[in-house]
Amino acid sequence: MKLLKKLLAGLGVVFSLLLLVAGSLLYLSSRFRDEHEPFIREFMSDYSRRWETADVYDRLAPECLEQIQSPNGEQAVASFRRLGRLLEITDISLQNFYAGTGGKSGIFVFKARFEAAPALVHLAIREADSQVRVVALNVTPSAELQQPASNPTHL
Repeated sequence: MKLLKKLLAGLGVVFSLLLLVAGSLLYLSSRFRDEHEPFIREFMSDYSRRWETADVYDRLAPECLEQIQSPNGEQAVASFRRLGRLLEITDISLQNFYAGTGGKSGIFVFKARFEAAPALVHLAIREADSQVRVVALNVTPSAELQQPASNPTHL
């Protein structure tokens, strides 16, 4: 009976620790979303003004810059230009939040309305050393969302 009590007490401690960790992650992810939503909105607005990398160069991670400069990246930017300027962002959410010793990162998913078409956008950012950088950008116009086997445009 004493063994069973110790086992149950140990399981209670483990369960309490799991709840504490889950609560901490939920708090951190909510705070990350709230802190960086303005960055996301400003970045998308600035970038879509002309779809020129120079306009947002200081907010792009090196790996994103490399992707933009690749042939596939150049094609993606050309398709972004056809969408026109960003008019509105709605339904913004944070997915795949990660917090570690190297910083925090997450993927923001939102609906965007551009001059030419609405789209679903996935924007990955990383915060490290008090700097926020865009790591990846994937824009899927609504027409592509309705087609099976579509090839979304992404960096």
